[in-house]
Amino acid sequence: MARWIRDELGAGTPLHFSQYRPMYRMRNLPQTPTETLERARAHRREHSIEMQLPLLQRVLAPGWSLLSILVGRMDDKDYSNAAKLLRPYADDNTLIIVSGDFTHYGPNYRYVPFPLTQSVKDKIKRLDMGAHEKIAAHDAAGLMAYREMTGITACAFGPTMVLLHLLPESATATLVKYYTSGEVLNDYHNSVSYLTVAITNELPFSQAQTVKPAGDKEVKALSESQLKLLYQIAHNAIIATVEPAHEDMEAWIDLASKLPEVLQRQSGAFVTLKKHGQLRGCIGYIQPIEPLYRAVISTAIKAAHHDRRFSPVKPSELKKLEIEISVLSKPLPIDSYDKFIVGQHGIILEKDGRGAVFLPEVAVEQGWNREQTLSRLAKKAGLPPDAWKEGAKFKVFTTQTYSENSTAN
Repeated sequence: MARWIRDELGAGTPLHFSQYRPMYRMRNLPQTPTETLERARAHRREHSIEMQLPLLQRVLAPGWSLLSILVGRMDDKDYSNAAKLLRPYADDNTLIIVSGDFTHYGPNYRYVPFPLTQSVKDKIKRLDMGAHEKIAAHDAAGLMAYREMTGITACAFGPTMVLLHLLPESATATLVKYYTSGEVLNDYHNSVSYLTVAITNELPFSQAQTVKPAGDKEVKALSESQLKLLYQIAHNAIIATVEPAHEDMEAWIDLASKLPEVLQRQSGAFVTLKKHGQLRGCIGYIQPIEPLYRAVISTAIKAAHHDRRFSPVKPSELKKLEIEISVLSKPLPIDSYDKFIVGQHGIILEKDGRGAVFLPEVAVEQGWNREQTLSRLAKKAGLPPDAWKEGAKFKVFTTQTYSENSTAN
């Protein structure tokens, strides 16, 4: 490869290629100055640029310039913010390239989501294509969810997320080529996947509208199938952390592939665990601070392991465990506790820096009236039982719940 670059492209090729890969040193050409290498410190262990430069030099007319951006680990908002910063620099003559590998499968990469069998080739492809479907759908939130639920080890994930926030709604993604090193070497013990995707758009970049993130929208009423999907996510999350050896990665891939846009919106959620009808753990988020699917994963794990009222759930308990998920509406303030409707509203009490919450079903299950519910709520907050009568603030919310032994309500 080094000889081809030297002979075909000549001295115009950046010479730091030879510094990063000493075994490919280009003889009879000057080395890159030390100052240049110091400025390229961030790229010391990165070779994505070297993979693309020879091709760009081969196909583009002289006079082009390159802005190289190395994308590290960021959270959801950082990807969107990075896209906003880059957008003014992307005009109708801009070519955006994402360079990076896809799934790294095998013990060398510490990612073995399914065992090495005759079907591993198909399973790796299904894993890769599930991620590609999110890219083709311009679904940045869906791709984030897919990685979190499957653990897919794609080093191209970060720049792809930025690209998805840059993409116009009308852009089209076409899969040009897909293969794996396992297929090339006929050895899937350790395999790396590669995708080439071409993204085109009929409208000029300056006239196109970017995709609006799903997290900006409020979660409305969910269907029973959507609630059941959340239940399955909670169930898988608990199994994966209580008994990791029985984690079903193919089930995760299936759930992540089915994840609808509405479950990627931010929402409050609770996961309640019971054993023989008795409470075994309950943790939740009242405020919509995370995408709903992620809130369910997080609260399911915390309910199984980190509810201080109970010891962590043991593998022997899994078959006896009852799981209920509750999706919360946005809490709204009420000016008087008289407007709290038992059985219909969940309620939040706040007073003197203390607070507590009950889900709507708590009062119903215990047979409490309004006054009894508020007194119990005050005690839960560490206040006197009658503290709700004066000086307290209240918020109410509704829930949609689902468990395996009941229908959605």
